[in-house]
Amino acid sequence: AADVLRLRALAAQLAGQPGDAVGYALAAFRKAPSTQTLLELSALQRATGNAGEARKTLRNWISAAPTDVAVRLALAN
Repeated sequence: AADVLRLRALAAQLAGQPGDAVGYALAAFRKAPSTQTLLELSALQRATGNAGEARKTLRNWISAAPTDVAVRLALAN
């Protein structure tokens, strides 16, 4: 389930395994695409030094959901 993957991403992040954290977050987003899973994924992408990929992730979502204010705010920051 996506919630389990989200928890695994958090655990990996806390364990100092950023690559695994991004992988779990990506899997969670693919399983249950939502604003929440997207923001978690993009935050982990940024935290691992991949700000460009994080912006791309957010822009792709905005193209499909242009009224998503939370994602627009994340993209602006």
